[in-house]
Amino acid sequence: MKLPVMIQVKSREAFKKRKKASKMAVDNLKNINGTWYVRVAIPAELRPAFDGKTEFLKSLKTGRKSEAMVLRTKDLHEFKNRIASERRRLVVEQEMSSLSLLPSAARFDELFESLEEIKAGLAEQKQERKKDFEESDYEDIHALEKIEGHRNFLNHLLLEKQALGEELNPAQAELLNELNEFEKLPNKSFKKAEDLLEKLEKSNVLGSFSGLVNNEEEKEQVKALIAEPAKVVKKHPLNEKNFVEFHKYEVKRKVTLRSIDRHVNRLNMLKDFLDKQKFELDYESVRVFLESLDCADKTKTQYLCSFNAFYKFMFNDANFRQKFLINPFMNHAINKVRRGARKEEVRKAFTKDQVKSLYDNAVSQGKSKLADLIQLGAYTGARIEEICQIKLEDLVTVDGVYCFDIKQSKTNAGERLVPIHSKILPMVERLKKDSKDGYLLKTNRGGKYGVKSKEMSSDFSAFKIALGYSKELVFHSFRHTMVTELERADIKNILVMSIVGHEVGGSLSMTFDRYSEGPTPKAKKEAIEKVFFNI
Repeated sequence: MKLPVMIQVKSREAFKKRKKASKMAVDNLKNINGTWYVRVAIPAELRPAFDGKTEFLKSLKTGRKSEAMVLRTKDLHEFKNRIASERRRLVVEQEMSSLSLLPSAARFDELFESLEEIKAGLAEQKQERKKDFEESDYEDIHALEKIEGHRNFLNHLLLEKQALGEELNPAQAELLNELNEFEKLPNKSFKKAEDLLEKLEKSNVLGSFSGLVNNEEEKEQVKALIAEPAKVVKKHPLNEKNFVEFHKYEVKRKVTLRSIDRHVNRLNMLKDFLDKQKFELDYESVRVFLESLDCADKTKTQYLCSFNAFYKFMFNDANFRQKFLINPFMNHAINKVRRGARKEEVRKAFTKDQVKSLYDNAVSQGKSKLADLIQLGAYTGARIEEICQIKLEDLVTVDGVYCFDIKQSKTNAGERLVPIHSKILPMVERLKKDSKDGYLLKTNRGGKYGVKSKEMSSDFSAFKIALGYSKELVFHSFRHTMVTELERADIKNILVMSIVGHEVGGSLSMTFDRYSEGPTPKAKKEAIEKVFFNI
């Protein structure tokens, strides 16, 4: 049956309104007179705590929605935290009276989240009691009633224990004794009453958790909260114990120490941020942390790589899986250069003329180590660290071909035999003869992480900058040069990859990685001899 036209129009309008409201709820944005505002609705039951407000609303001072979507994150997180905090406070307020009677099966970690709010509530109550005290001709009626309530509760508990043939625990017995002594005092001063009441409430409300804790760490948390609640922060898995275990795990996986330390340093930065802001570990808090970083988007992506490595490690733990089933480090939008768009800073290959210029300048300036490094880079296409790690024992003859046996590389494919070009053979023999430490090139010891190329890399960078070379031309550019020269000599791709140590991708990976031993040293020697630089 076809609806009347008027009803159809109204239905369409209602649908549009619902769709618009739904979209607004998802975005948490509201446009007022061309300016975008971040908006979060306040649940009806919490509005009295916020002076009857129905929503949090704050101008983002922009008319562009795309910009507003980025700017809203911090305020959105703050508004949601305030709502969540108030909701917890209400729950605590309702349960404080019965908290000490909670069954021992209650989960400590769930209860502990509300402890800070309880302590804050006690401080607020003290101010209210002081006001009541001043308005009642300085008679602390409120405190005396509360103290009597605690006394009745402990006496009732004592009778129950005695009926079971048990005793109060020492802390409860001490409290009951103090209450009985207080009752005997002829003059119950305000200060004495308030101090005793605060101690009772801390002990009965907070101290009731002592029977629920499972380990020493939880006991220390309760003690710390009772002593100084401001120092207690949200509990999250970013802690020293987990970092140590994560470090061990990465070492077993043969990740480099340098990479592991970077992971842990980044995790510590996130930990300090969460502790300072008193944020829980969730998607929004990670988002705010990333936006607080003053670094390039590429660096932020590296932070997320470190965090995800930690998440994968922690996911082996059942308790962690239960609490963090959804990875808070996933789906963070980081600006990336669109595929097909031209990148401003891409490593380029040195031309043959540039290789000659670099070498000639190194020789004329008396930089013999750099001259040797340039020759090795140009005629091997190896990474600078691979070259600096070559030992005399890595100069090997295989099938009659004299080669560099590169054993330490950043990838599996990087571990390869590179034939020694006839043009650099005299230099290699000279370096071999002059070596005092067993390495082909004399470099530093490599420091904590064994990175022997650090000094040479810095020297080359300063050298090429002084000659006016751009950022796109770095030592790694020699690899691009080698690939370019081999391709121009019509060398097969599999040979090129084998010489420079590139992974074989796509459909070829199964055939060559699993079943093939790769090109022979002789074939690689014939290919590399077709590359020539006038140096």
